[in-house]
Amino acid sequence: MKYVMHLGVLYDVLAYGVLHFNFKAVREYCERSAGYFEDAYVHYDKLKSQIPPIPRSLYAFFYTNGKKSSFMLDFMFSEFDYFKNTFDDFLLILEEYVDIPSRLLTHFFDEQGIEDDMSEDLTKSLQRILELESDNDLKVSLVTILVNWEQQRGLLLDYLRHTYPIIEKYHEQLYNNSIKFIAKLSSGRFFDNLGFYFSIDEDLSIKKQVISVSYLNSFLVLYRYNHQKQYAFIMGKYAEVIVNKVLQYKDSTLQNLFDALSHPVNLETLELLNECEYTATKLSEKLHVSRQMVNRHLLQLNDLMLIRVSRRNGPEIYYTINAECFQAMQPIVARFLMKFARHGENISEEKAEVLK
Repeated sequence: MKYVMHLGVLYDVLAYGVLHFNFKAVREYCERSAGYFEDAYVHYDKLKSQIPPIPRSLYAFFYTNGKKSSFMLDFMFSEFDYFKNTFDDFLLILEEYVDIPSRLLTHFFDEQGIEDDMSEDLTKSLQRILELESDNDLKVSLVTILVNWEQQRGLLLDYLRHTYPIIEKYHEQLYNNSIKFIAKLSSGRFFDNLGFYFSIDEDLSIKKQVISVSYLNSFLVLYRYNHQKQYAFIMGKYAEVIVNKVLQYKDSTLQNLFDALSHPVNLETLELLNECEYTATKLSEKLHVSRQMVNRHLLQLNDLMLIRVSRRNGPEIYYTINAECFQAMQPIVARFLMKFARHGENISEEKAEVLK
């Protein structure tokens, strides 16, 4: 694969901002979904002494609760051309993009179901911000960005310009590590598994594509695709671990999954466990069914790895959602649904063939 350093550098510049403001939330989410790795944030710890604190008013640009990506990483993913653009191009996009404040608000409003017509009515938008179910620091940051957009854009650009060369130098120092990491991935079955993970065309040689490395997101498995059938990947050092987890659930067939989800008790159990951990006794009380019935359904869900044991307290066993399984099943279900979603396209192609 062709190693392209600047993709990983730009990603890490943004990822540093995310960790700076949300380290605890990111760490807790990653440990729940991927497991505990002692050295997962060693590079972040090393960079902290080199990069000055980021202005607090920029918090909203980098905010994440662990589950939802930050605005800046979403913006990079949608607006940055991984195959053509450079860091200077990214700065130019931020300088010329006229609708960033409204897009930033939509990023948070859509998540919480708050309606907003994104009109020029500043008072209305400020009121919507106050309706957000979030910490006050986030609300203050959003208000500051909305009211003093040009000033805050300047602060954001200053942060990016100052931080990029620091992280670029750090990547340069780790160049040999990056090459060894990519060589290790290429030597095994990782890219075959990656093709399954991303539903990549089997006829395409993944090893001929572009790859970069992130040192600040150890669990990153990211790709972009263009119309020339080119792929660009950014990988964290535990990417192989994450992708291989998908294979742990290959025996969880669609039929078993749909069978499990078709029972209302299973669905209600999953909904409850998605909120917090429960014992069989507490679930029996919540669901208004017998303890014996709850145990039977917990056994089925546990066999399918949709739930897992979170802890034990004497004779009581606490259960929680197994997020890894749902993440692994997501591309499998998506491929299944896409096959039928394309049914109309296939019919159109058949009609076109007949008309020739």
